Amino acid sequence: MNGGLRTGQKSILVDELTKGVCCPAAIQIPNDATLIIYGQALVIALGKPKNAKTFGDFSNVFVQSVLQSGARYSRIGILFDRYNKESIQGGTRKRRRGVPIRRNIESRHVPLPQDWKAILSNPENKAYLSRFLSEELIRNAPADKTIVVAGGIEEETDATCKCS
Repeated sequence: MNGGLRTGQKSILVDELTKGVCCPAAIQIPNDATLIIYGQALVIALGKPKNAKTFGDFSNVFVQSVLQSGARYSRIGILFDRYNKESIQGGTRKRRRGVPIRRNIESRHVPLPQDWKAILSNPENKAYLSRFLSEELIRNAPADKTIVVAGGIEEETDATCKCS
C-alpha cells in the first residue's frame, strides 16, 4: 500500500447489486411521493442548451426540466454535490482536471462560456453553479409544490425548502 486511493468502475458494482432483481413494467406513484433529482447529473445531461446565452437562460431550462420531471409528485428534492477540497473526491477531481477557467455566477445576466466542459471541470465553478441553480429553483417554485434543495447552498449541513 502506497497510501494512494484505489479507483474502480461503479458500473461493475451496479451490475452486482442488481443481479436477479426484477423491476415491474409500471409503478403506481402515490399522491404524496417525492422525486429526488441529482442536480449535477441533470446539469451534465442538459449540456449547454443551443439558445441559452446567459446563466439565467440555463437556469430557466434547468428549472423547467425539474418541474416537468416532478409534475406527478407533490415534493421534489434536488441534491447537489459539495466540493470540499480536503475530501477523497477532491483529490480525484484535482488529478482529473486540466487548467480550468474560473467563473463566478453573480447574476442571471452572466454570459455562458463557449467551452461549457471547461467551466464544469472546476469544482469552484460547480459550487457557484449549484448555489445559483438552488436559488433559482426556490425562487421559481410553484405554490403547489414542496421543493427541497441540498448541497447547493453556502453551509454544508443546510437545506433550503419552499413548501406548498
